Amino acid sequence: MSLLACLLSLLLGSSILPPGPFPDSVRRAPADSLLQAQCPQYAVVRVGTILFAGNEVTKEVVLRAELDFQEGDTLTAATLAARLESNRLRLFNLRLFHSVIQQTVCRNGEITVLFAVQERWYTFPIPTLSFAERNFNAWLDRPDRWRRVNYGLYIVRKNFRGRNEEVRANVQLGFNRRYELFYEAPGYGPRRRIGFGAGISYARSRALDYATLRDRLVTFRPEDGFPLMRQYGSLGLRWRQSVQRFSAFDVAYYKEQVSDSVVELNPVYFLNKSRREYLELKLTSTLNQRNTFAYPLTGRFAQVALFHRLFLTSNNPDITTLVGRYAQYFALGAIFTITIVCKANCGWSSG
Repeated sequence: MSLLACLLSLLLGSSILPPGPFPDSVRRAPADSLLQAQCPQYAVVRVGTILFAGNEVTKEVVLRAELDFQEGDTLTAATLAARLESNRLRLFNLRLFHSVIQQTVCRNGEITVLFAVQERWYTFPIPTLSFAERNFNAWLDRPDRWRRVNYGLYIVRKNFRGRNEEVRANVQLGFNRRYELFYEAPGYGPRRRIGFGAGISYARSRALDYATLRDRLVTFRPEDGFPLMRQYGSLGLRWRQSVQRFSAFDVAYYKEQVSDSVVELNPVYFLNKSRREYLELKLTSTLNQRNTFAYPLTGRFAQVALFHRLFLTSNNPDITTLVGRYAQYFALGAIFTITIVCKANCGWSSG
């Protein structure tokens, strides 16, 4: 990044980049005084060159896909500063960088635009430790509480391959076992419009609460084996118009199975069956128009999700759920902000 910045500074005859790290401000006011001084007589300017600096991991195609202009476009000079600031925020809201700064130089009605980014750390290994109960009090109530502990490692790799993809892996050992792997790609191609998501999960539990007696859970724990097994796989498509508009459609297959001993103890646990299988269809649409996604002070957020669970085993009614969420952010000045959140959840089933 420093080499490119120095070359650009020598080429344009001015200092473009301040020394890093680059602080990012959500209240940053676009400075266009340099542009007005260099191109005072132009009402329309042409985009000659778009440069990126600091993206050592992130591919340039990912950054260019977020911009609403490209080389050769003509832009109105009166609204240029606001438009460049809007595009700077688009890059910052990818959540791939600590900071994004933008500088523009104009010569003879043609502008050179530079976006300098400071990349984050993208790999996060997270050790996990949890209780194999609903809450801490339930865990304390167990005589074998110290054996009912889960531990493992959760690894997240963001910006995988430098294309804003995400890979998550989870290995949980101890009382309950869980193995999971997820992959998320928000978009492929030059415009990053069509994406893909997939995941698999396999979990087993050494104990199962199969009934309630006198307001207390009755637990079955065999000497060997696992009385409960859960597994699922998901596959989905993504439609990404921009970093602010995103839609997803997912299809997931779930299978849950209990041992024969659980069926004998409680025949109606899975409605007289030892297993339960179902498909879940999920359609989600998100509109995120907050000024910054990490610490929003102004803007709005809206999301609607429609779920339909289709059971493949008999005697189970299908379930449809509609969930909506809306948040509005208002800046009160200084470091204060107010958020109004509305959330609705409704569902219905059919036999």
